[in-house]
Amino acid sequence: MKISANNLAFRSLQGTVIDEASFSFTGGQKIALYGPQGSGKKVLLLMLGGYLKPASGAIMLDNENVFHKLKAYRNHVGLEETDNINPLAEEMTIRENVEFALEIRGKSHKPKDVQEILDNFGIKVYADTPVKECSPFARAIASLACATVHNPDIILLDEPTKRLTSLEAKKFWEIANKIFKDETVIFSTKNFEEAEANSDKIISLDFSGHVIGS
Repeated sequence: MKISANNLAFRSLQGTVIDEASFSFTGGQKIALYGPQGSGKKVLLLMLGGYLKPASGAIMLDNENVFHKLKAYRNHVGLEETDNINPLAEEMTIRENVEFALEIRGKSHKPKDVQEILDNFGIKVYADTPVKECSPFARAIASLACATVHNPDIILLDEPTKRLTSLEAKKFWEIANKIFKDETVIFSTKNFEEAEANSDKIISLDFSGHVIGS
């Protein structure tokens, strides 16, 4: 599997967010989108997942434009908690969020299946705690669990450790790297050390939405 971005551009009312971004990577790699606040990392991440359509350019999965078969492509994508796009339900417990994630993906499940997910991610101690009462670390891991319940090939993480301490961030990646085997993982970060330590390839963006290194 090969994913390519060909001259991607995205514009908002405030101006150009991503400008003619081109790069490619093979499936099974961990890809870091690195850049400062306002460089368009989140927009690029969501375009790669098929959640935002570019103003111009194309995202190709092998030789197929993903927006020509968007529903099929999105079935292969898992998105962790992202503000205003894919939030955890604050009033629900972590267990209920996992159950809901399974249901919206059309996955039949039994209580033991949910328990296995909670066990695999090490969050069974928080299982019956409402999300709004959870620590940032528990919330981050629960979000990761919900994003991967349907065994996606492509996993999108939007600054997954931004609310964590350095020790918590290290533990997050220990858990994530244990779970991820052959999946393609694309994550955004403002921290170059995090990008370097947890990716096979770094795609760097500047303030004007240009890819300056990949």
